[in-house]
Amino acid sequence: MQATCPPFVTNHNFRWLSVKEGGGVWRLESLRQNELYFESDVIPDNQIRSFYDGHGKEWLTIHSRKLILPKFYRWNGNTPKKGYRVLGLFDLWLGTPDFNPGTIAASGFHDQLYQYSALKELPFTLQQSNDIYHQLSEAHGAPLDEIYNISLKICSSRCWGKTEPGAHCVTTYITA
Repeated sequence: MQATCPPFVTNHNFRWLSVKEGGGVWRLESLRQNELYFESDVIPDNQIRSFYDGHGKEWLTIHSRKLILPKFYRWNGNTPKKGYRVLGLFDLWLGTPDFNPGTIAASGFHDQLYQYSALKELPFTLQQSNDIYHQLSEAHGAPLDEIYNISLKICSSRCWGKTEPGAHCVTTYITA
């Protein structure tokens, strides 16, 4: 399954969050609806699947050949990391580095898939989700792409299949 999207541009597709804004957890926020495209159908073409968090906010929409990351979606970039405000003067993020443009889009879409990975309506496996990350980071020139790819293969399964309580999917059927 081949996935593609344009590179994410700072202050157009996303913005960096301060430690205060993101609570030391969220590192990035989408500024517009961003789309990931597939070369073949990932769900039937007469369906739209909308995924909601436990508070009823829609954070993922899947069409037959498109996945949508909505405006204002927040994610932590490449995991793990934690942000700290140092002496009230500057932000310090410790953990896995993010590369702009290399891993920004990849980490956003990857985060969405993991967020809903326990729901049966999500049409992607752990391996497919990691492959999507790898394809995007490679296409966008991430300098440590192969190292990140190996790390995902080794470490990511511990986070897969964990969805917050109340998260759910609504499937809309399109009739002609």
